Amino acid sequence: MQFKARLLVTILTLAVILAVPVVALAEPGNITGKVLDAKTKDALPFANVIVMGTGLGSMSMDDGSFFIQNVPEGTYTVKATYMGFDPEEIPEVVVEPYTSTEIEFRLYRTVLAAADEVIVRAERPMVEVDVPTTVRSMTAEDLKEMPVDDVAQALSLQAGVVLTDDQIHIRGGRTDETLYIIDGVQMRDLISGRSPSLNVSARSVAEMDVITGGYSAEFGQALSGVVNVKLKEGSTKQGGYFDYSADHVPGVSSDYFFNADRFEFGLDGPEPVTMNLLPRSGLRIPGQMTYSLGFSARLSDTHYPSINDLPGTDGLKTSYKDSFLGLSWGYSGWAPRADNRWQLFG
Repeated sequence: MQFKARLLVTILTLAVILAVPVVALAEPGNITGKVLDAKTKDALPFANVIVMGTGLGSMSMDDGSFFIQNVPEGTYTVKATYMGFDPEEIPEVVVEPYTSTEIEFRLYRTVLAAADEVIVRAERPMVEVDVPTTVRSMTAEDLKEMPVDDVAQALSLQAGVVLTDDQIHIRGGRTDETLYIIDGVQMRDLISGRSPSLNVSARSVAEMDVITGGYSAEFGQALSGVVNVKLKEGSTKQGGYFDYSADHVPGVSSDYFFNADRFEFGLDGPEPVTMNLLPRSGLRIPGQMTYSLGFSARLSDTHYPSINDLPGTDGLKTSYKDSFLGLSWGYSGWAPRADNRWQLFG
C-alpha cells in the first residue's frame, strides 16, 4: 500500500510539472488596426479602442493606428469611440497566439437631433450669506429701462456710488481707487485715475458688473471697487439706431442753458465683405462674421466761458498734430464747445 501511495503521488507531481510549462508557453495575441473617418477617410487620432469584456484597450496615434497587445486567445467584440462621431463595434474578432489580428474602424459623424426645449427657472436669494463678494449686475435690457445715457450715469444710480464733477467715488474712496475693465482690458488713466469707460454709451453695453467689496486677487489693483463692462457684439440681423438730444432749440443759443448737444449712432449685423463680396468672387470663410459700430458725440458749454468766446481770441488753436500712413491732421476743429467728447467703438 505504501508503494502504491508513493507511486500515485509521483504520478500526480509529474503531471503538475508537465502541465505548468504548457500554460506558461501559451503566448497571447495582438489586435492592431486604424480608426478612420468613414466619409473623408482621414485618420482620427486619440480615439479610444477597447476590447469588450476585458480591461484591455488602446488609443489611436496621429495616423489613426492603434495596437493592443497581450490579448488572450479567444473571440472578442472590439469597440471604438471618438468625440463627435458615432461609436462602432466589430464583433467576432478572433485572436490567436503569436499573431496580430488587424481590423479597421470607419466612424460616421454624429448628427444631433433637435431636443425638446428645457427651461430652468431659479430664484436668487435676497442675501447670499455664503458669497463674500458684493456684485450688482446690469444687462442691456436693464440699461434700456434706466434714464441714463452712459456708463457714468448708470453707476451713479447704484448704492454706495457717487458721481461728483464727472468722477466716480465708490464707498467713499478716491476716483483712482476704482478699477475699470472693458472686455477684459483695464482702462484707467494712471495720472487722473479717470477711465474712458465712463463715457461709453449705455446702448453699447451688453452687461455691466459693479463689485463693491470682497473681490478676489484677480482685481488686485482695486481698492474701492471694480467696474467690469462687456460691450455688445454684432448680431446676425442688420440693425441700427440714431439718437439726438439737446437742452436748447438747435441753432439757437441761450444764457439759461449749457448749449448741449448729444449725438448717438450705431450699426450692427453680418459683416458685408466676408459675407457678400468674398462669396461672389468664389472665396468663402468658415462660420459667420459680424460687426458692431457705435459713434457718439457730447458737446456742451460749462459754467465758465469758452476760449472761443473770449475777446481778442480767434478761437482755440493748437499746433499739435498726429500722423498715420504719412497723413497728418490737427485737432482745432474738434473743440467747438467748452466740453467736447467724441467716441467711436468698433
